[in-house]
Amino acid sequence: MSAMPMERHELDDEEAAALEVLAARIRELCEAAVVTGTGAGEAAAVAAEVEALTARLAGRRHPA
Repeated sequence: MSAMPMERHELDDEEAAALEVLAARIRELCEAAVVTGTGAGEAAAVAAEVEALTARLAGRRHPA
């Protein structure tokens, strides 16, 4: 996975609050992935959902 350059974008209070919640949920997901004894099938299913969510957000990337 290649890193994409970060662009500066001013956030309003609502956007900042929403991103704080999103970041918290992502941290919870990371923790759950480490401490949960899921099987390979469940891990693959969750990975597919994460991939779809990533694509959803990437499609809304700010223009360069």
